[in-house]
Amino acid sequence: MNKQEKFNEKLLDDNFYYSDKTHVSCSMLKHLLKSPAHLENYLKNPPKSTPAMVFGSAFHCMVLEPDKFNDNFYILDVNLRPEQEKGMTSKINKAWKAEELTYASDANKEIITMDELEKIELMCASLFKHPKIAKLISESQKEEPISWSTVDGIKCKGKLDLKSFDFIADIKTTAEFGGIDKFKYDCKKYNYDMQAAFYSDALFMDQFKFIVIGKNYPYDVAIYDVSPEFLEAGRAKYTYALEMYDKYFVSCSDQVSDYMETGVL
Repeated sequence: MNKQEKFNEKLLDDNFYYSDKTHVSCSMLKHLLKSPAHLENYLKNPPKSTPAMVFGSAFHCMVLEPDKFNDNFYILDVNLRPEQEKGMTSKINKAWKAEELTYASDANKEIITMDELEKIELMCASLFKHPKIAKLISESQKEEPISWSTVDGIKCKGKLDLKSFDFIADIKTTAEFGGIDKFKYDCKKYNYDMQAAFYSDALFMDQFKFIVIGKNYPYDVAIYDVSPEFLEAGRAKYTYALEMYDKYFVSCSDQVSDYMETGVL
């Protein structure tokens, strides 16, 4: 196993992946698109997981690595509270919940509720009932870590939801499923185009797919292939972000505090 393979193996551990500062991730580039100061703050003060982030991680785990679900997530079932006739504001029930949260924290597990687990199971059922998607997921490598260096020597990293011999695929959840036009809007808003180009170029591949599923009933599902124009738009974003990274965090030719955006509206 060479040095890069050993590093990629370490990236399998989410704690290492997100704590590593030696390689640039797509998340870091997204902050750079706002400003160097946004990335500096992100690196100094890593954001805490929000309930939406935990839900998304739990869904991904259930789809891609179900055997690891119980190791990573703890189910908080309020139906097991000691005072069944009272709500969660009672003193005894609040103490019980605090004990449950402490147990999960000590076990290094994220908390999801029983309602969230039931929703995740319904989403998975909706996803896998489509033979094309079930086949695509079953025949692909899952949670594949990758690392590479740009032509300028900047070290980068990523973790692919799904990777086959001729395509990469990423699973996205959405609170408001609105068809392809809504997802195009989301791609621009959340820079999914940059993610697609960043990973595709790293592996010299030109086929990228998004599997999209709604987080609410009826849990609609879609598969979208990306166009060359989509990848080109994302490529322009990550190229600009990497230039900013080199300028403010590698060569440090400019100071983060001196950055000011200019332009014509």
